Amino acid sequence: MAVTMNTDITYLKGVGPKRAELLNKELNIFMVKDLLQHYPFRYIDRSQIYSIAQINSSQTHVQLRGR
Repeated sequence: MAVTMNTDITYLKGVGPKRAELLNKELNIFMVKDLLQHYPFRYIDRSQIYSIAQINSSQTHVQLRGR
């Protein structure tokens, strides 16, 4: 099956009926074009890992690695 902009998201690889239902209800995403036009409210970069000594009060979100 060829995927077009009007393809239902249920037919995308990795999206089944349950996830499609969640996307429909929470984000109003029904078709591939809706998914491509969806922009998240905010983006948090989780690629940086800090040590506790590097954290300062101006950082709102940090990712730590612990043992």
